[in-house]
Amino acid sequence: MDSLTNDLAQVLPYLLLLASYLALSFHAELTNKRVFALASLTLLVLFAGLREPFTPDMERYRGMFESPGLLSPLIIEPSFILISKGLKALGFDYHALYLTYTVITLGFVYAAINKLTEHVRLALLIYVSIPACFLNLFVEMRQVSAVAIAFYATSILLTSDTRHRLLKVLAWAILSVLFHYSALLYWLVLLCSYKFAQTSYPPVLHVAAICASLLIPTSALMAGFSFLMSPFLPAKMQAYVNMFAQSRSSLAEAGQLLKSAVYVVMGIFFVLRLRRHEHGLRFRILVNFFVVGVIILNLTRDFAEVSRVAYFFLIYQIILFPEILDEVRQRVWSLLAGYLIVLFYLAQFLWGLFYFSEETNSYMFLHYQNAFYWLFR
Repeated sequence: MDSLTNDLAQVLPYLLLLASYLALSFHAELTNKRVFALASLTLLVLFAGLREPFTPDMERYRGMFESPGLLSPLIIEPSFILISKGLKALGFDYHALYLTYTVITLGFVYAAINKLTEHVRLALLIYVSIPACFLNLFVEMRQVSAVAIAFYATSILLTSDTRHRLLKVLAWAILSVLFHYSALLYWLVLLCSYKFAQTSYPPVLHVAAICASLLIPTSALMAGFSFLMSPFLPAKMQAYVNMFAQSRSSLAEAGQLLKSAVYVVMGIFFVLRLRRHEHGLRFRILVNFFVVGVIILNLTRDFAEVSRVAYFFLIYQIILFPEILDEVRQRVWSLLAGYLIVLFYLAQFLWGLFYFSEETNSYMFLHYQNAFYWLFR
């Protein structure tokens, strides 16, 4: 009983964060967009950017930060090495590393949201609530930053019509790869499928593709992928692929299966809404890419590390739901749908907080600490 009480008490910092964000959102009705952006981003940066290393990944990042001269681009991305060396040269400690990645991530996410939808507050709340997004800053901050940069680059591709649009996209795409090598897979898939993503397909085709992806063994897919892509993959990613291809286990974790089930339902929902959507090409592209993400998640469900590539595509849910909500004309139904969406994502957030780490033998996220951790003790 004492353990349960302690676990629930450890949720308090996160509940205070959500309550503060919601308060800022309501207050934003009385202020302008710029005030909300500054206040909300400051809140999120203070919470995530000033964290102490309370997860194994953050401990490893701290260790690498302390000895950046021992790192190689074959081991970790050049951005991490350059940022670490730069911050150490200026006399900062590992807290500055966490802060830098947090500012970069949230800055690019907000900039992309601002380009793709007018419903900034809801979109940002959804982002914070998705465990693989905001909470993942405490685990895989390099990849979360790469997803944010790629998200922003894609928003330019979808919204800009300037002459230098493709050059801007290329520059940000390269930067995303330098933040995490997995972004290369995202851009390869996007390059090959962008033209097809602009096409309208019958819903039955989307549903069939999603369902078929559940039937293909991940081991067979990874073995084929390793054979075809070995000459092109970075060393670290190749090591992941080889490790899985040689693995005899084909059983996905319960959490991965639940995640796949949730995203299958979401993918089918978006596909069915696509035929009734009024906003045209951009929404269609985002839905098609989201479906690609669901398929990738299903195909890689037995290997959590590789399945993270799907989040380069699944992040578009933070735009799709607000855009769908915008179509509901009756105020009562619009409010009801909005509350249901918020509750759906808040449930995901709380579920994510109780992620059990085998490495720490505990609910990892329930050990939150930062520079102001004494406030929560």
